[in-house]
Amino acid sequence: MSASDGVIGNVAVVKSSGAARLDAAAVACVREKWRDTPALQGDTPVPSPGHVAAILFSVEAPSEAADFVERGMARESIGDHAGAIADFTTAIGSDPKNPAAYEARAHSYAAQGDRARATADLREAKELDAKH
Repeated sequence: MSASDGVIGNVAVVKSSGAARLDAAAVACVREKWRDTPALQGDTPVPSPGHVAAILFSVEAPSEAADFVERGMARESIGDHAGAIADFTTAIGSDPKNPAAYEARAHSYAAQGDRARATADLREAKELDAKH
C-alpha cells in the first residue's frame, strides 16, 4: 500500500540476499527513503492499496579474489565478521599476494577480538605492499 504522502507500507523481500541483516537493512531503507507517486482523486492525493515494493536480490557468486574482497567488505559493513573472514580467506587463497585481502581480514579479526591474527595479517599486508 502506498499512503497519500507516497510512503510505501507494503515492503517485502521476494528473493533473499542470504544475509538476514542485509535483507532487513534493505527493507528499512525502502520504508525510510523510497516514495511512490501517490494516486490522485481529483487533485487530492489518496492512499493506493495496490502498490507494493518488492526487493529482489540478484547476487552472483564471486569468482575472483577482488570479488571475494568486495563481498567480504559488504559483510564486514553489516557486522558479519565471520562471513567477511571467510571471504577474505578465499580471496587470499586465490591471490596470496593481495595486500588488501590481508588488511581487510585483519580488521575483521580485530573486530572479533583476535589480536594475534589481526597483527599477523597486518604484518603480511605491509610486507606485500613493500614488495610492490
